[in-house]
Order: sequence, then C-alpha cells, then structure tokens
Amino acid sequence: MSEQLAALAGAKEVCVRSLQIMAAGDLKDFEAVIHPEAVNREAVAEPGASRGRGPEAFHATALWLRGAFSGLRWERQTGPSPPPNPTGSASPTAR
Repeated sequence: MSEQLAALAGAKEVCVRSLQIMAAGDLKDFEAVIHPEAVNREAVAEPGASRGRGPEAFHATALWLRGAFSGLRWERQTGPSPPPNPTGSASPTAR
C-alpha cells in the first residue's frame, strides 16, 4: 500500500508542477515533467509550434497563452487520478 501512496504523491506533484510551469516555466522545466511523446490534444486550434509532441510543444503552448493573457494561472479542481495515467482538471484564470 505504501508504494501506491508514494506513486500517487509523485503523480500529484507532477500534475501540480505541470500547471505551475504553464504560467512561469522555461523549457528545462517542461523537459523535467513532460514526456517526450506527450500530445496536447487541444493543440489543433493552437499555433503550429504547439502541435508537435513533447516538452517543446507544451512550452510553445505556454508561451502562446502567456502572450495572450497576463497573470495566467490555473486553479486545480480535481485530481490527480491514480497512476499510470494521472489526470485532473483545472480552470485557467488571468487578467
């Protein structure tokens, strides 16, 4: 049971960190938490650089959002769900 709790704690940490870096992280921060094959399914409606895979694409999305909104942050609503694919929901807020 303690291994499951440790895995969930780690998943929660990664989920929270991934939201934090969307507002203020650099590419190295994205490389630390985003899998190289990760896909942003919302990117089809975003600029071309966001439509790839991995940390670079997620970083491009973050830069695009930061350019459009000041004071960008996310308020966590639910999650994360248990591994192996932790997910959660959050609402963006900005000025």
